[in-house]
Amino acid sequence: VVRDGRLSITSNPPGLVYLDDAPIGRAPIRGRAVSPGEHNIQVRLQGYLPAETDVNIQPGKEMSLVIPLALAP
Repeated sequence: VVRDGRLSITSNPPGLVYLDDAPIGRAPIRGRAVSPGEHNIQVRLQGYLPAETDVNIQPGKEMSLVIPLALAP
């Protein structure tokens, strides 16, 4: 049995978080179960540039991300 990993995401300011293009809620996200492997994380908020990063989730491990958002020009 492959165990999920856990993902916690904070953004400043709090934006809408997408996991592999699917919305999963507004930051902060705490201890969300995520299948192991490569995933794309995006944070979007009106008036700010979208921020994105790729993560590699390890089975049974927790990963915490802090994603700053920059004001759109």
